[in-house]
Amino acid sequence: MLQPDKFYQQVTATVERHGEKARKLWQVAAGYNPMVPPAAALGNLKSMVDVIRADFEDEARSLITDLEQLFKQ
Repeated sequence: MLQPDKFYQQVTATVERHGEKARKLWQVAAGYNPMVPPAAALGNLKSMVDVIRADFEDEARSLITDLEQLFKQ
């Protein structure tokens, strides 16, 4: 099993490797609190993605429907 310090270093390195957007998402998921356990932040991140995906999916479907109606006229 990984030592806690090593694990946190690997989590940080993984987030950083994914770039600026990933770092911002991770910070939001952790509530901008570095003391939040990574497992909790990961759970929050998964929930955020589900909400964001659903929100954009609904908006995209609505836009497509409205545009299709325009094309039918």
